[in-house]
This record gives sequence, C-alpha cells and structure tokens, in this order.
Amino acid sequence: MTNKKRIEKTFRNYGIGHRLLSVYNQTIKMLEKQQTKQLDNAKNGSIDEIKRKYQLTRICSLYNIMTIYFGTLKGFDETFLLCSASRSAMVSNGIIFYYDENNTLHWFAADDKNFGKKIKRLEKDLEDEGKSKAIKESIYYWGGCVMLLPDNCVVDLGFNSVYPKMYIRSRANVDKEIFLEELSWNVTLLYDSDFASIGQDTEENSQQKKIKQDRCYMNNDDFKSNMTVNKSKTISNGDYGKFDLKVLENIENCNIVIELPYTPVKADILLKTSFKGKGETEIVLSTT
Repeated sequence: MTNKKRIEKTFRNYGIGHRLLSVYNQTIKMLEKQQTKQLDNAKNGSIDEIKRKYQLTRICSLYNIMTIYFGTLKGFDETFLLCSASRSAMVSNGIIFYYDENNTLHWFAADDKNFGKKIKRLEKDLEDEGKSKAIKESIYYWGGCVMLLPDNCVVDLGFNSVYPKMYIRSRANVDKEIFLEELSWNVTLLYDSDFASIGQDTEENSQQKKIKQDRCYMNNDDFKSNMTVNKSKTISNGDYGKFDLKVLENIENCNIVIELPYTPVKADILLKTSFKGKGETEIVLSTT
C-alpha cells in the first residue's frame, strides 16, 4: 500500500475523510482526464508537449489552490511559514499537519523516511479521548503540488514576487554560481559556463562576457553573494515552454536555494470604486 493510500485509509477509518480536501483529488482527476483525451488524439510529435502542458498546469493549479487555503483553513499558512522542510513537503509529495490539545502544531511529510512510525503514532493519538478532539478538528492532508525538490534544498519565501527563483552554488568553489529568475514572459539566467550547460534544444543566445550581478536576490543570508559569472541568458517562455539546465557538479556538492512566492489571497485588497451621482459601486476588483 502506498503512503497516500495509507493516509486516505487512516482518515476514513477515524471519521476525518472530509479532511482529505476533495477539491485536490477533483483537480488532479480533471487534469488527468483532459490529458488522456488529448494524448489519445495526439500525433507522435505533440505527445511530449501535451505531457509538459499538463505537468505545468498541475503544479500551478495546485499551488494556487494551496495559497487560497492560507487564509481560510487553519494550519495551512502556519505550516507553510514554519520552516524550509515543511514548505518542501507542501509543494512536493504532500504533508499531514494538525494541532494537539495544547494548540501545538505537528506535521510530517507523506514521504517521510519514518512514515510508518509516524502514521501509527497519529492513529494512536486519534484513539486517545484526551487528544483526538483537537486533532480531528485541525488535521489536514495536503497532497502536494507535484514539484520535485532534492533533500538538500533550502526553500525560502519571496514576499515581493509572484514567480520563483533559484540559486545554486558549488561548495568546493564559491565562485561557481547559477542564478535563475522567472519573470512574466521570460526566464533570466546567470551562470558560469564551467558550472552549468543549457539543453541542446534550448536556443542559445548567451552573452560571452563577464557579468557582474550586484547581489543574488534571495532572502537566505547564507547564500547572498556578489556574483561574477561569464554567461547571461534570457529565455522566452512561449506557450508551455521547456528549459533544460544541467549543473556540471554532483548535487551533494552544491548548495541550493529555491525561493517560492508567498502571495496569499489574504494579503490582497478588495478595491471598490463608485462615482459621483451614483450610490452603487461600479468597479469591484482585487489589486493583484
């Protein structure tokens, strides 16, 4: 039995099946159905494009749903803000989180190496009359956003951007660096040619000169630096684009920081506008 099936079984056995968030599975099933339909009618050359389209759509859809929950369901926001490891679980393979009778937040990843022990401990607490009420009222299983992140990756938060950033630095040579920043219609990449390479199917229009980047715009102080790289590249996103980056060093020998946008709906402002001579509101919109 997979960890996901075990989680679903536990939640249903203890009367908390509604905490599985049906909108999550409904979104996955809808996208899988659409993808299967398109693949059935696809020509050989478009199969990879269709798979990439729905991989991107799953990641973005689930991330956006998760940010809505930040302001509406207890525990989502707190767990995401808690630490790098909890954020990594929420955007990758999933997480269980809940509050105990003392209002202390607990969580563990769906792919935790000690998953078996932790799910059994949870089941034991659910059978304890003194503990079960608080857990049942606060527990959620979030299935993740199907991103893939390595264990040694630091997941930071970006409060002033709606797009992710990535910074990679060699542990052996701190002058070997990569900085990637996604913008609305393109991706900007700064890198050293002896530390990274671009996939052959990605159009290469790099500047062959030394480029000074004043600083790496990451929140984590351990990784802020003055970058001097010898290549700069801007890649247009296009429709469901593809960009393959190869780091020329083992992952164990790299420091990695991913900055994800923290833009919950609760941080938005509802704008209402009316005009002289009319009492009713004529314009209603959010500020994002």
